[in-house]
Amino acid sequence: MTITPFFPLGQINLSYLGSINMDFSSPGKVLPVPNHAKLTGSLDLLHYPTSHPIVTKDTDGNPIVFFAANKTVYAVRNGAITADKVFSTDVIQDLCMIDNGSGTKLLMALFGSGATINGNATRDMSVDVAGAAWTTNTGATMLTAFFMRRVGPHYYAVTGSAGQGRCSLVEWKVAICPFDQTNKHLAASWSTAEPVGDPNWQINGIAAFKDRLCVGKPDGFYVRDLKEKSFLNLTDRIDQFGAHGVNGKVCVTGENCVWYGTFDRKLYRFDGHDLHDTTPFKDVEKPRDVILGRVEALVDRGDSGFAVLSCWSDHLDGKHAGVEGVRVFKEDGGVITELTSSVTDGSLATGGSMNAWGTTTTDYLVIGSPFKLEAWGVRVTRKPNAAVQSFTAPQTLNGSATWTTLGTIVDGTILGTTGVSLALTGFPASAGESLVGWDGIDGYQISGLDTYNSISGLYWYRVASATATGMTSTTEFDEVFVVPARAGLPNSGVLTQATNFTNRFRAGGLSAVVEFKRENGRITWYPKYAIHTLGGVFAMALTPGPMAISNSGANLLLFGRYSQWVCAESPSHDPSAARRPDLAIGSTTVAMPVLCVRNMRLGDPRRLTHLQAAMINGPFFQPTDQIDLVLQADEWKQWEAKPSRGAPAHWDLDHVFGDHAETHLWAAVKLDSATRSAAPYISIGILEHEDRGEPYTSLAQHAATPNPEVT
Repeated sequence: MTITPFFPLGQINLSYLGSINMDFSSPGKVLPVPNHAKLTGSLDLLHYPTSHPIVTKDTDGNPIVFFAANKTVYAVRNGAITADKVFSTDVIQDLCMIDNGSGTKLLMALFGSGATINGNATRDMSVDVAGAAWTTNTGATMLTAFFMRRVGPHYYAVTGSAGQGRCSLVEWKVAICPFDQTNKHLAASWSTAEPVGDPNWQINGIAAFKDRLCVGKPDGFYVRDLKEKSFLNLTDRIDQFGAHGVNGKVCVTGENCVWYGTFDRKLYRFDGHDLHDTTPFKDVEKPRDVILGRVEALVDRGDSGFAVLSCWSDHLDGKHAGVEGVRVFKEDGGVITELTSSVTDGSLATGGSMNAWGTTTTDYLVIGSPFKLEAWGVRVTRKPNAAVQSFTAPQTLNGSATWTTLGTIVDGTILGTTGVSLALTGFPASAGESLVGWDGIDGYQISGLDTYNSISGLYWYRVASATATGMTSTTEFDEVFVVPARAGLPNSGVLTQATNFTNRFRAGGLSAVVEFKRENGRITWYPKYAIHTLGGVFAMALTPGPMAISNSGANLLLFGRYSQWVCAESPSHDPSAARRPDLAIGSTTVAMPVLCVRNMRLGDPRRLTHLQAAMINGPFFQPTDQIDLVLQADEWKQWEAKPSRGAPAHWDLDHVFGDHAETHLWAAVKLDSATRSAAPYISIGILEHEDRGEPYTSLAQHAATPNPEVT
């Protein structure tokens, strides 16, 4: 008999990527992550939050977090979101805390080149009431800018292309205002702007490194030379760096560094001298069913920090979808029209007409696919809808000719205005930005091969019209994209149809929050939270303010478009050391903690292996806690789930296989309660197996591998 540990890591080729809501940051331990929940008042913000939340305090010293999305500044007090100020016209581009030069703190909202306000707005922070008055500074003499930060003793703003202190739509310049300037809201208070790189590329983000300004642009990462008063592009030193419109949206000040993110899922760290590639898990084997999106937001707390990866990043664009056999139809007044050829041709110059679609609530937009879908979406670049008409009631055919609900609609084609689908979304880099999805997590189990419009052998999905108002007559969507579903763990034991998030996780539909630690002069990444945000997180903040859940540490706030969350971190950053910790429990809204161990090679690859038993042990598990074990081989053959109570947890196994592929293991953990006297953790996990002695010549040839998307 041979004993192989699967926790802690016993082989360098093992990987814990694929784990859900498990904390690996404490050496030799793995345990459920701290509890997390939607903030009170969480809502669809109708737009994407600005990247720079403001963590401040009221006059009594109590924490407040301000963030902006669309035309509203929101405040988080005592774990609840409230609208602090609604601007009825222009979209807010950034927030910045400033000083009026006389010691009065002001919160400034910037509107870019917004034509209506044509300026900025300020809030006197000495007025300590929710919804305190804002002053709108409007007119041609007022500062217009896209971003503002304090850097050293001065303030920098992205402005100047339209004149001193005035910005244009594609802004590529920065200007300076002295700290002691009393009228920072005036355009004349700002210097002549300095150009940053190529004027073809707009500035996407700015950050401070001590007294130097760092600028994130699509064409590179720029640092201001204080002596020469010019900007140096450090990405000129990077091989295979490519310009992209999303590059630099993550440009964040950290501990003695600035972080810079790119569209191709790279993350760089500027240390004052050079850029270093610190991309999460860049040297770790990436399993097929683990999707790692690009970094969308980051917060650095010195010894450690968090980054959140994009949702729905693994999708098929229109042309690829068409080649795979995806078909698109609209039903308008009972008439079915196929749109496939014009929305899967890879061209934004052609599209599917939605002329007056939605004049009845039985009009539908329908998609058929040879594989199951977790979501789909559309691109609108030329002819948007302006009528109050939106998608609703997502459904799928269940394999028995019955349309079955998928839950509540998630409509990313609405942008800025309630109830108006197919708004001008451009050509977003992330599928999550124009997604048509649903909040139900059991679509994979519900959907079945069926027939629509006499077309059989496809999986069918549809959305209905919400009102009886037809869309604008010229409305077209240019292209579709689809998000293939992935087979998950079986619904067995603690994983039920209502609580099994593994399908959605494997499709890239959960926001993966990963933790980093500075260890021995290097950055080490760990998987951590997997949160059902519905469409990604675009801003993060840490605050000690009181929340509905707490582990007495700085709470991690996540600001997404469709929902906003709090993660109850502990003061020591070690959940296992927390006193009476509040830990994640699987539910219909929070994904079950699941330990994943991949790519185990058991025994001699030339011999058959008999897997006999498994054991998991660790302190503080209760007899009513449950651990379910699932095993898999050959990337598709799953063995049955095995339940156990408490710890040590034992499983008797009897599986004989050839090591022509790796063995994978999952352990789903269901705690009997969230709040405990001490956090239970896994300290050891082992597999028992023996060599059967048969030579590799007796191994059966691989069977035809089924499509992993439909098994």
